[in-house]
Amino acid sequence: MIDIGKKCCGCNSCAQSCPKQCISMSEDNEGFLYPSVDTNLCVECHLCEKVCPVLNISSGQYPISCYAAKSPDEQIRKESSSGGIFSLLAQKIIENDGVVFGAAFNKKWEVVHCYTETLEGLNSLRGSKYVQSKIGNAYEQVKTFLKNGRLVLFSGTPCQIAGLKTFLRKDYENLITLDFVCHGVPSPGVLRWYLQEQIYYYAARKSSKNSVFHSSILSIPQREIYFPDGVELDNVFFRDKRKGWKKYCFSLLFAEASADGKKNTVSFSYVLNECKYLDGFFNDLYLRPCCYGCNFKGLRSGADITIGDFWNIHTYNRKWDDDKGVSCVIVQSKKGKELFSKTDSDTIEVPYDVITLRNPSINHSAKIDKTKREIFFAGQNKEFSSLIDSLCKPSFKQRVYKEIYNLLEVVGLMRIIHLIKYYKR
Repeated sequence: MIDIGKKCCGCNSCAQSCPKQCISMSEDNEGFLYPSVDTNLCVECHLCEKVCPVLNISSGQYPISCYAAKSPDEQIRKESSSGGIFSLLAQKIIENDGVVFGAAFNKKWEVVHCYTETLEGLNSLRGSKYVQSKIGNAYEQVKTFLKNGRLVLFSGTPCQIAGLKTFLRKDYENLITLDFVCHGVPSPGVLRWYLQEQIYYYAARKSSKNSVFHSSILSIPQREIYFPDGVELDNVFFRDKRKGWKKYCFSLLFAEASADGKKNTVSFSYVLNECKYLDGFFNDLYLRPCCYGCNFKGLRSGADITIGDFWNIHTYNRKWDDDKGVSCVIVQSKKGKELFSKTDSDTIEVPYDVITLRNPSINHSAKIDKTKREIFFAGQNKEFSSLIDSLCKPSFKQRVYKEIYNLLEVVGLMRIIHLIKYYKR
């Protein structure tokens, strides 16, 4: 019977593997899912422990090749978080009668893992979702497609890739796995809290009777998101590029009926440094506990390809800095190399160290401030936004560092600093 406490990464591999279906995933007071075992049904077969990626950690691997890459399709890049490489890879799979798995919003505005067999279906899977997705029975679905001979591309966090690998318990030639440079996964409950507060704010602005709609939310709502009359959420973008790739926005699109009965969309957006949800995320306030000591850093997930943002591309190649997004691509297997080579992406081959310098999360876990994290989840009788303001105010040292960094960027010295750091390695 599995019992690994807060080390659990929430991949759901144990629940999907249990022959007696005695494991269910239950939400804790922080909004994360953990396995709950019905001991009356458990027969102590220990299969749950055999498929647990945390109990069966693989060794890291060194990449075959690495790239800076971007899609030549400007619209795809606009709709993607970085360079649009996921879309190019997924397109090749679907063109070969394959199936693509990824994260998308469901009707309850939860992020869940699902699949598509069409190019149109990629729209909902495209773009970052800064929250832990619910895997559900996705691993079982993958296994069924693989046994039926279908080509499958499964994308997810490193721990979700590792969970799929241990769940399958064998290699499949027709499976290609894709993970991304992961900073850590925020709580689904916290996102629910933030979205509910934003929905109330929007309703208050929309209505002349603000008090009717605005309601203080002092902790994670223990129910589905509630929509006041006349309010309909149409989409959520964590990385809206309307102001560019480097200074992206968090945007909510609300649907409104016009006078002629047609549906229009109204954007409710925050630039990067004004979004309270992203502020809390980048300050590591509400990541899953295991993210502060992640077992899958150093390319330990077993993925065929890892993708992410190629931050500070201007310090490596100024010609590529158009502020529309560039991906870093780390190829780790022959299958991954073959698939990536079939895309029509624009690429520059780069050393692995160049990518890790710009993406330290490849090798290093987020740092925890236990006191601030405890205060956040205690709620302190404050609304979400007020709570974030009180916990994430930058220190004097951080403000000075940022000003110096910005100044160095302006005069072009950051390129020299990055080169010195690289060659010191």
